[in-house]
Amino acid sequence: MSKAKKPYQEQIDSLCEELGITEPQYDDKNSIADLEKIIDELEAKLPENSDSEEVEITLTDDVPESEGIEDSVDVEVNSDKSGNIEVKAVSTFRCRVDDERVTVVKDNKHYLPEDVAMEAVEAGVAVLIGKQK
Repeated sequence: MSKAKKPYQEQIDSLCEELGITEPQYDDKNSIADLEKIIDELEAKLPENSDSEEVEITLTDDVPESEGIEDSVDVEVNSDKSGNIEVKAVSTFRCRVDDERVTVVKDNKHYLPEDVAMEAVEAGVAVLIGKQK
C-alpha cells in the first residue's frame, strides 16, 4: 500500500464499514484522484439523518463575557470501533500514528487516536467531527 494513498484507503475502509459494504472498493492500481472519487461516492451513500446534524467542533477560549453561553448543545464526537475519533483537516498536516507518518489532506476527514486528534485540534490544523444528539 502506497504511503500517499494510505489515508484515502483508510477513509474508504471506514466509510465501507459504516455503510456495511464488504466488497473491496479499490485496489493498488487506483490513483489518488480515483480514491477521492470513491470517497465522494461513498459519502453520498451515507444516510441523511435529519435529527442528527453533523457539526465541526473547535476549541476556543475566546467567548466574550458579554455574549454568555446560550443553552448548550449536546454533541457527540464521531468515533470508529477502535476508539479513534474523526477529524477534518483545516490545513494539510502530518502526524505519527503507531510509529507511522500519516498525512491528512486539507478538507479531508480521517480517524485518528484521541491524543493525536486533540493535538491537531489544539494546533489549529484540524477540527473534530461530531453529530448533534
